[in-house]
Amino acid sequence: LESGPEMSSAPGWNADRCRGVLLGLAAGDRNGGPVRMAVRLAESLAASPGGALRTDDVARRYLDWYVGPPRDTERAFDTGGTFEAVMQRLRRTGRLDGAQLGEAMTEAAAEVFARRPAPGINAAHRNAVLAMSRGIADGGALAAATEDEARLTHHHKASAAAAVAMTALCRALIRGAEWDAALRQCAGAVAAALAASGAPLRAADVCARTLGNEQRLVHALRQDGHGPSVLLAALHFVSRGETARDALLSSVRFAGHANFCPVLVGALAGARWGAAALQAPAGPDDQDCDSLFAHCDAALMQRVTASCDALAAIV
Repeated sequence: LESGPEMSSAPGWNADRCRGVLLGLAAGDRNGGPVRMAVRLAESLAASPGGALRTDDVARRYLDWYVGPPRDTERAFDTGGTFEAVMQRLRRTGRLDGAQLGEAMTEAAAEVFARRPAPGINAAHRNAVLAMSRGIADGGALAAATEDEARLTHHHKASAAAAVAMTALCRALIRGAEWDAALRQCAGAVAAALAASGAPLRAADVCARTLGNEQRLVHALRQDGHGPSVLLAALHFVSRGETARDALLSSVRFAGHANFCPVLVGALAGARWGAAALQAPAGPDDQDCDSLFAHCDAALMQRVTASCDALAAIV
């Protein structure tokens, strides 16, 4: 997991925090599906000229993973019912090999969500890695790329809004902002995620409730997969954590087997404290002394590390 020589930070770009996004996502994903989608997205960005998002290529990688060997080294698991429904719908259309696979998958997702409009969190789980590509510009370009990628499987405005808030926060942290400043900078995106879910909260209120002394965030500490609620729960743990390990393990204890919240907490904690903090050994006072990556197999971590290195090489 060591950083290579190409990992040195450029002005306005903290390489350790950038690397921390995907490493943190791996540390937080205790069930294994979101990080595998994130790796495939990261590998697509790394293979794209300039690190740009190519939805046709991403869709191909997701479909190959769903189908399994020999199209991919693994078969999809821990994806949630929405991903499964979209892939089944796509296969029924027969549009599996054309040059516009991204469009076909997005249309399949729209049809699924027309019947089952659930604002899930899967898109935000995986596409935080978009913030790691310097080939995607800040602001509107990053938001548009996030929405395009999210809608491959989750055609719900609240799902997309939660994902946009995640990539905005991760990018602000990678750019060097400290946590409080990043949250204030991106509070409008967080508020938009709440508004899209029917639970509007002003940007100022997001900051006040997250950075204040309240024990709980309004609408936040839910263990289900409702996208904006998972996002706010993640903000709660990252805001109140003293270290990356503290934030992540607190969220794991809260989330239980479903593990919705820790995936976001891991990505945000990695972006806040950096990869080195995630890789540091447990302290003498830590109750849990295991590595944060003890649940990850070697093959997965090799791809995670390779993806971090490849994205770091994009200039």
